[in-house]
Amino acid sequence: MSKRRGFFFKLSVGALFICILIGGSMNIAFANQDIGSLLTSWFDKKKNESITRIEETIAIEQEKQTSRLKEELQVKLKDSEQKLKEFTDTEIEARLLELKRYTDELIQNTEFSSEVDKEEFLVELDTIVELAKQQMVEMGDRGVSDSTGE
Repeated sequence: MSKRRGFFFKLSVGALFICILIGGSMNIAFANQDIGSLLTSWFDKKKNESITRIEETIAIEQEKQTSRLKEELQVKLKDSEQKLKEFTDTEIEARLLELKRYTDELIQNTEFSSEVDKEEFLVELDTIVELAKQQMVEMGDRGVSDSTGE
């Protein structure tokens, strides 16, 4: 039994010696490395990680801001479209009133030789007024649709 014990003891000491020898040579290999290249490598790795993180953060924020800008532009466009429509409607109404006033003035100040001449004149004026109304409405519709990009 003591021989076995001696054998295991020698085997254990030998294994421990081999482990120490291997471990010691690893430390020597690390100690032999150039400290400058080790630091440069570490800084390069950290720099690349930082750049990647910055780029990812910027991309995320850019997407958020682009989305926000699109939403705000849609709101502004709808608001502008509504204001333009209101302005166009108001202007058409004002022009139609002015046209009617001028037509009434022409009728009042025009002398007719006969009732037939008066009727022909009124029919021609009605045609002109209706054409003017139609053109103003078309122009208003075109102005509103142009502002929306249609």
